[in-house]
Amino acid sequence: MKRITHSIVALLFTATCTMANAATIEISTRSITGSINNNDFINSWNSQTSTINTSSISEFTAFYSGNNSISRLSVDFSTSQAGTWGFQAGLDAHYGAALYLDNTLIGNRVDDLWWSYNWNNTDVMNLLNNPVAAGDHTLDIYWAESCCNGYSSARFTTDGSNWQTLSTANLASYAVPEPMTIALLSLGLVGVVAQRRK
Repeated sequence: MKRITHSIVALLFTATCTMANAATIEISTRSITGSINNNDFINSWNSQTSTINTSSISEFTAFYSGNNSISRLSVDFSTSQAGTWGFQAGLDAHYGAALYLDNTLIGNRVDDLWWSYNWNNTDVMNLLNNPVAAGDHTLDIYWAESCCNGYSSARFTTDGSNWQTLSTANLASYAVPEPMTIALLSLGLVGVVAQRRK
């Protein structure tokens, strides 16, 4: 009986973890060793010769990328239904920035950006009305800073007005439950019912 209970707990834990990991956020930074073409951030990123430092984070808020650096934020998320999403990026980016949704450019700034920790600042990149189909998606943000680095943050909205921190927890609430997750939860519930009857 204890063995069955342990198995059920393990199944439910695995299912919960699968649902909790429905979104991932990775931040990568590298030193600027060559020119920055702020009309083509992807090639600017790829053309640097410096070491890339990458880490997983749970939310993109108050992040310091460092002086003389180019950065890339990569967000993988899924949504259970189609909708219109908006994104805001408050960045310290002397060389400008670019946002890509599913490898398509949705916004580009070539001017010196400093949002001053104020979401109403004109240097905040506001990208509304982006159609998002049900399924898996990737958001990439590139930006580059020379010196005097301040922190950067990003938010998203699914209704055009209520902004949420760009975090794995907030994004996971829109996720499509994976078939394996549903199967594990169902199996766990069947086991609980069977054990109660015994």
